[in-house]
Order: sequence, then C-alpha cells, then structure tokens
Amino acid sequence: AYRGRLDVLGTQSLVVYHPMAVPGSQGQLVIFVGIPEKDIQSLRNLFTKKTFYKTGYSYCFGSKGKYVLHQQADKEGALVGLDSTQLADMKTTGKGLIEFDPDQSGETTWTYYEYYAPYDLFVAISVKESEFMNAPMNSIRNVIGIGFLLAIVVGLGGIYWQIRSVTVPLTQ
Repeated sequence: AYRGRLDVLGTQSLVVYHPMAVPGSQGQLVIFVGIPEKDIQSLRNLFTKKTFYKTGYSYCFGSKGKYVLHQQADKEGALVGLDSTQLADMKTTGKGLIEFDPDQSGETTWTYYEYYAPYDLFVAISVKESEFMNAPMNSIRNVIGIGFLLAIVVGLGGIYWQIRSVTVPLTQ
C-alpha cells in the first residue's frame, strides 16, 4: 500500500494505491486513486511573499529530496542537496533544524523543517547563518551606540550646569 505524491503522466498527484490478491488465481489487483494537485500557484504565492530576515524563504520538498514548491520555480523538481540518510533521519524525527549548504555556495544555511506524513512532504524555512547571527548583533550594537551617545549628551549637560553654577557667581 502507498499513500503520497506521485508523478502520474506528467502531473503531480496525491495518490493512494493498494495491491490485493485475486481469489482463486495467481494474479494481483491494484486499486488506485489519484487526484491532481490543485492550485499550486496560490500556494507558491503564499510561500514566496513571506521572507525571513533579509533573504530567508520557505519551501516544500518530498521525502526523496526533490523540491516541490520553491521561490524559484525552476528549482522545482531539482534535488535539495541532502543525501538519503539525512532525509530518512529527518522523516524519522519529524521536525528539527539542520545546517547545510543547499546551493553549494560555501555559506551555511539553517533550515527548520517539519514532515507531513499524509503528503510525504517536508515544509521548510531556510535562513542564511550570517543573517540569523548578524541581525541580533546589529540590534545590540545600535542600542549600545544610542545609549553611549545619550550618556555623552547627558554628561556634557551636567558638566555645563556645574561649570555655570560656579562661574555665574564669580562674574557678579
């Protein structure tokens, strides 16, 4: 028995099939139901509109490691870049975080994924490690910088008032 996604005559479909023995013969019968995936464009629009940090994105891929839905439509059907052992481990754990380089660009990407067994599909969000690590650091640096400038202004104002309180009586 199988339940999942298959390419049926060039159309991605959600399918269920079940082999059955034919009583009184050596043959087998297969009961098959396949429904073409519908409205993938609306899903693509939903996935491509949302970004995470600057360039992070969401996508789907099947348990065999091929993109099903991606920001770049030309990647659909291409391999994700994970080997069969990694994919099997991901399927077993169901959800988690992996670090890998999907584009072989030399930059590590953090990918959060969740496996949906009824569709034999992973939904994932990928963010480049540099963006993920730099975003909080940039915020902290900005807060420290603004705090430092504020401290200088307050300090100079305090010094001005101290000097003024001494020099005003001397000038009279």
